[in-house]
Amino acid sequence: YQCLGLRKVLFNGTTDDWFVIDFQSDNSNPLKYAGHLYIGDSEVTEISTPDTITVIPPYVCVGMVSLNSLTLGEAVVKISSHAFDGCRSLQTIDAKPVVAPQLERYAFLNTTIRSIQVKDEESKDSYRSTWGKRYNYDVMTLPVIDDNNAEIVEILPENQ
Repeated sequence: YQCLGLRKVLFNGTTDDWFVIDFQSDNSNPLKYAGHLYIGDSEVTEISTPDTITVIPPYVCVGMVSLNSLTLGEAVVKISSHAFDGCRSLQTIDAKPVVAPQLERYAFLNTTIRSIQVKDEESKDSYRSTWGKRYNYDVMTLPVIDDNNAEIVEILPENQ
């Protein structure tokens, strides 16, 4: 708790292993303080969720400032509260699910997401209708682009 001098987390496992850890709060995840996750000798800057995971657990990457790219596996149906809160470098999401996963409160709070890559028009509509209403930002435009980067659709918060 409050390990303010912590600079990196050295994890002896895989990202798949990391995603099954049950963090009870943001304070229970050392990434909140360290911001940098290392697996082996490599800092993790990109994450692909395990193929077996349907629910991304709460606080799993909270404070991971080194994360800049996220790939959501096709099986993901829900992203829990604060899962990626504080991932200030997170700019790109490659969303494999055709139907947008449910977002719990603050799933992507304090991020700098610039684009979400989706499969097709049907997926784009799903993400616009689901995520466009759920984002917890005061001012945010969230582009959704198709595989060919042919079109960008802005998603604005409901109160804009």
